[in-house]
Amino acid sequence: MFIVIEGLDGVGKTTIGKSLSRRLHAKLVKTPPESMHLFHKFFQKRSPSNLSFLFYFFSVMIVSLKIRLNIKKNSFICVRYLNSTLAYHYSFNYDLQIRKFSFLIKKPDLQIFLILNENERKKRLKFRNKQSNIDLLTTISGVRKKILYKYYKNIHGVTIIDTTNKSVQEIVNIIIYEITNIK
Repeated sequence: MFIVIEGLDGVGKTTIGKSLSRRLHAKLVKTPPESMHLFHKFFQKRSPSNLSFLFYFFSVMIVSLKIRLNIKKNSFICVRYLNSTLAYHYSFNYDLQIRKFSFLIKKPDLQIFLILNENERKKRLKFRNKQSNIDLLTTISGVRKKILYKYYKNIHGVTIIDTTNKSVQEIVNIIIYEITNIK
């Protein structure tokens, strides 16, 4: 089983991913992977660009390969995957042609897109120790709408969950229910 959790910064992806992976005894992976964090710090401080798109796309490819090689032994929960990379960068008009490489990317069994009341999301972002440029950009209404539009345009068969006023356990239960409906 391979489940992806996507959404804007501050909606609870990592928190939900950790809880879900414990509940399902699944491996938790994130893009970019831990091995790329030194480079991630560099790109976090900059606005989206063609170079950052390639970095994030490459990190998706690395995680995808790890999952492909281990999916028979383990289930995986992935926080941020291909749709995050596409939505953030396409919304800034960095439309690199990746369709010819899409066969390299493992398709998830279930994609979850988390949303949250914007005021609550902004509060969560304020409490982070370090806000990236992307965090700050997503608090600007026009930028946020553009990113969300790109998410919604590129996601088919994705389960959307509003995390507003829901506990972590409630959200995990919703995802577990969705898992039982996978054909």
